[in-house]
Amino acid sequence: MIEIRACTPDDAAAVSTLLSELGYTVPIRQATENIQELSKTGADPIIVAVAEDRVVGFLAAHLCRMLQYASPVVRVTALVVEHPARHRGVGRLW
Repeated sequence: MIEIRACTPDDAAAVSTLLSELGYTVPIRQATENIQELSKTGADPIIVAVAEDRVVGFLAAHLCRMLQYASPVVRVTALVVEHPARHRGVGRLW
């Protein structure tokens, strides 16, 4: 079973590893700081997919106002599922 929940600083090591699958090198310390800062804004949710007690994917987004729309929109800023967990339905849960 896959659980979807909010990302916490305790997930930073997994987030750092997953970001490397996208070609980004983000040290765990920086990932921890970024998760902490983004969680304070109220406009930058990060959610993780957890399977068998480990993070197998995450989605980071930004809620923003745009001139051309009456309501805020959400932009996906990062989305990754670890290679072995792909095609198991993680994306359908978001």
